[in-house]
Amino acid sequence: MHRWTYTLLPSLFVLHFSIEAKEMLDFRDLSEWRAKVFKNETIYRLIDDESIDKQVLHGQSQDAASALIMEKEIDLTETPWLSWQWKVDTFPTTDNEKLKAQDDFVWRISVTVVPGMTMMSSKTVVYVWTPNQPQNSFWPNPFAPKRFKMLAATSGDQKNQWVTVTRNVREDFKRLYGKDYKRLSIVAVTSDSDNSQSQTSAYITPLTFLEKL
Repeated sequence: MHRWTYTLLPSLFVLHFSIEAKEMLDFRDLSEWRAKVFKNETIYRLIDDESIDKQVLHGQSQDAASALIMEKEIDLTETPWLSWQWKVDTFPTTDNEKLKAQDDFVWRISVTVVPGMTMMSSKTVVYVWTPNQPQNSFWPNPFAPKRFKMLAATSGDQKNQWVTVTRNVREDFKRLYGKDYKRLSIVAVTSDSDNSQSQTSAYITPLTFLEKL
């Protein structure tokens, strides 16, 4: 948080001015994000969306899974809230994403802490949009259950409409892992359909970390 305090003497008039802390991760320069391909390649491109007057990221996958990764320190004691909007054209053909064969999502937003010296100590909360699981429910990732916890940030199969999401990341880590982690090290976004061998098409706005809502 940035704070400035000005004191004017001898009038003893004191002006307190405060700016709330904020961290924004946008996609204007995709070269700032490291691409990691797991299977085939998700196509990511920037689109100007006039309906919300923002530049957004479009992700389209066909039997593919690749992520955009940003290594950035985020202080969760300063900016614990994460806010974004997303919209779906096409969902993967899944009915139970808790299974390995159906672990596909139009979007995953992964936030990772690394409390130890190596990535083996990392813990990740993965926010997803699921048409099948109840909103705010969570479950262990079927491929790495101890290090990745999935959380249904949006539930339902609604299409072609923007949905706004806000999450208290610090509180979500406490809920899913039982520990108070104070600093993020990695943020990633992924649109994938490789396990179900289907396809996805969806949009997402920049990610904003906030001091408070």
